[in-house]
Amino acid sequence: MDEIKKVVRDGKVAILISTGYGAGWSTESQNGDGLRMLFDAEIVQLILDGEIEKVKAAQAKYPDGESDTIGYPNLKVCWMPQGTNFLVHQYYGNEFIRFPSDIEWITA
Repeated sequence: MDEIKKVVRDGKVAILISTGYGAGWSTESQNGDGLRMLFDAEIVQLILDGEIEKVKAAQAKYPDGESDTIGYPNLKVCWMPQGTNFLVHQYYGNEFIRFPSDIEWITA
């Protein structure tokens, strides 16, 4: 896999999540593009610049195409401190962030 270019500002990394129902953004990837989609620097910048309509063209770089990236109109940029462990989960396309401290571990 190519190195993933990330947007980093003030010690925080930009991630993309879809906040609407229908289809997730990075969580719907079936071919291994999920991490690239999660951190996509070009798409992060488009959203920060308020140019969501240009995301549709920019997403064409992902082989799954529109079928797995339909969640782009609801994309939001979230900022995570560098080095933070997290997961992105989704429920009917609505993605949300989970941290290790959110999990109630069971001990046998």
